[in-house]
Amino acid sequence: MAIRSLLLFAALAARVTGQVVACDVPLERVLLIDTSGSASDSYCVTSSSYACTGAPIANPCPDVCARECTGPCGPGGAAIRNFVQILKGLFEISESAVRVSVISFTSTPIERVPLTGDAATLSAAIDQISDPQGGTNIGAALRLARTDAFNSARQGVPRAVMLIADGEQSADLSPSPKDAADALKGEGVQVL
Repeated sequence: MAIRSLLLFAALAARVTGQVVACDVPLERVLLIDTSGSASDSYCVTSSSYACTGAPIANPCPDVCARECTGPCGPGGAAIRNFVQILKGLFEISESAVRVSVISFTSTPIERVPLTGDAATLSAAIDQISDPQGGTNIGAALRLARTDAFNSARQGVPRAVMLIADGEQSADLSPSPKDAADALKGEGVQVL
């Protein structure tokens, strides 16, 4: 599995440099995407507050954030969706190669699409990822990946979860991310 991780990062580097490389090795991949409030483009990362005081999170105002923050703002929903579409492009999405499930999460995870080898279905699910809001429950997202996302996994095909988050789990939420990741690893799933 370490080789598959290396291939993924090599493919990402190639994509950034303009080369076209797609992983076509059979793989069941779950993408866990953090869409909590701290990823909002109106969230001041270094001050842990919203620059757009009183503005609804669904209507972020990056121009205000850029003026009022002492540090960077969160990436925002459009940037998150674009990044996940780029990640999708690193794989040959098909029923015989890489199948992907997308789970976006805040305090509550939402499975956007079960494992699919249909690139159009996957793209549509990525486009439905919500704008950032709420808390961060990494443990619940990892647990959902273990209990639901791999239900239709092909026998004998390696399984991996890629967690994309901007920070730690919100206080007082359970299960613990470590316990949930250990449970996945115990079932032979690689967690990145």
